[in-house]
Amino acid sequence: MTHRPTTESTGSLDPRLRLILFGGGHGADYREAEHLFGEWVGPDGQVLLIAAPGIHPQNLDRDVDRLASHLREVGVPRLTIWDESVIEAPGFSPDLTPYSGICFAASRPHEIVPMLRTSGLDRALVEAAHAGSVIYAENLLTPLLGPDLRYTALSGYDITNHGIEDTAGLSLTTDGDGKPTIYLGIYRGLPTSNRRYPQRIANETGARVCTIPAASTIAIRDGEVRQLGHRTFTWYDPKRRRGDRSAPTG
Repeated sequence: MTHRPTTESTGSLDPRLRLILFGGGHGADYREAEHLFGEWVGPDGQVLLIAAPGIHPQNLDRDVDRLASHLREVGVPRLTIWDESVIEAPGFSPDLTPYSGICFAASRPHEIVPMLRTSGLDRALVEAAHAGSVIYAENLLTPLLGPDLRYTALSGYDITNHGIEDTAGLSLTTDGDGKPTIYLGIYRGLPTSNRRYPQRIANETGARVCTIPAASTIAIRDGEVRQLGHRTFTWYDPKRRRGDRSAPTG
């Protein structure tokens, strides 16, 4: 299977990118990451939250209420929600230019990727990110911003089992040296027995992998990657399979 990146890696981190990736948590665990999101957006900015089709109204309300509260605490009052009723409406245009910050309601990649691709929002998100909009993803959606979104930290999850053959992510996230990197959110309460082994993901995708602990954040800005919160961020480089010359070496 061909894993087609949305953009070509340049081997360096675009200094215009402002990305926030949160490992996951509950309630107040989000405050630091979402305060940072609001501070980067600024008081005059407008934030857009994109919700996957079929999200339960109570779950969406929970995410909106939490995010709106944290944004107001840092002086960002304007929050717009796009769900399927907006995005799938006739005449919809994926114009993200009014938004200084863009984020997503909690979901898994297969629940939102088809809508993003059909609407053209996938390309619009990449363009917005390279134009300086702040992109914030959390928990199981952090791989969306990377080079390959086939896997999350959840054991047994494989996006191809949900009818999606093209596993390319938005190809925005790298490490500090510009090497394509998949960031995996390890949300609070995820049992060790139910986690996919990150080294295997690195080997199978050929990308570097970093695990983000619960209540912790990767912040990418000005060509730098910062680790905020928990100390045990773990990095994995792809390794050659024994006896397989075509396997990635990292």
